Amino acid sequence: MSAPTEAIDPTLLAGRYRLRSRIGVGGMADVHLAEDETLRRPVAVKMVRSHRGTGPRTRVSDEMALLASLQHPSIVTLYDARVGCAETEFLVMEYVDGPTLADRLDGGPLPAPEVAAVTMQLAAALRAAHARGIVHRDVKPSNVLLAPAELPGQPQRAKLTDFGIAYYRDDPTGPSRPEVMGTAAYLAPEQVRGAEPSPAGDVYSLGLVALEALTGRRAFPSSDDPSALAARLAGPPEVPESVGRRWARLIRWMTSPDPRTRPTADEVVAAAAALAGQRRPVHADGRAPSAVGGRRAARRRTRRRRMLWGSTAVAAVAAVAVVGALISGVASPVPGTTVPVVVSEPGP
Repeated sequence: MSAPTEAIDPTLLAGRYRLRSRIGVGGMADVHLAEDETLRRPVAVKMVRSHRGTGPRTRVSDEMALLASLQHPSIVTLYDARVGCAETEFLVMEYVDGPTLADRLDGGPLPAPEVAAVTMQLAAALRAAHARGIVHRDVKPSNVLLAPAELPGQPQRAKLTDFGIAYYRDDPTGPSRPEVMGTAAYLAPEQVRGAEPSPAGDVYSLGLVALEALTGRRAFPSSDDPSALAARLAGPPEVPESVGRRWARLIRWMTSPDPRTRPTADEVVAAAAALAGQRRPVHADGRAPSAVGGRRAARRRTRRRRMLWGSTAVAAVAAVAVVGALISGVASPVPGTTVPVVVSEPGP
């Protein structure tokens, strides 16, 4: 979260958090820079302006539950919360004194080594979330905070934030909302069709973020106009030769139209680490991947791709049909698909 943007009247929340300035505004919540007067440190306070729950839990309750289950250096840390009461609901989170990735990209593309480091860190964050059955659903530059480097000469540290529309795959009674949500420019093709959110969708979105960081341009338009969304179903994003062969291979892999052929977040960590010059990336538990494990994974992917040849043609025909329905404005979509209403820019 970057420097304060709008001063407000100092307000004390829960007898502890002194609001200083508003630093983010969204559709459902505002984010404020505040001072924790007990621990004497800056914090970010996300204050909900209205209750827009889908089911028995509000979105802020969902986000609290998800963040509380995640502890990772590349995910913004939840410190405190007040939910389920008549008073203002809020989350107290780690304050990151730095810009968003979107802010950085306003100045043009980033150097490839920095993109590799950011991609590796974000993939590690997604790996931790996916291991707990959590799909972020809104990976995009404005949801990536860049913390100051720990040492001179090192790149800024990327932190994934805003789990407000995340999907919890493993708990049908918890924050599980399979309806289509996300930011139009970064949606995976299967999300446009209305499929259940999956880790592969996050990997696709991260691939688009990496491509944008390398080129300084979005691969797809931000509009949620049906024709813009239909472009997602027509084929993968264009990857210019200027990014280099190794980057092109990784981005094409991450943005494969078929989610079953995309890498896992763990595989993206390894590939991005290689691009960053780190020869032996570590797992979340500190173990280094073995060469044997890598070869076995490669053999499994080869078998999987062979099995998919027959189904790819069928999927392509269905995609063309959905594109036609979207562009022509047909009220009833192709059977078995869903034409979504997309949230163009979900708020903080």
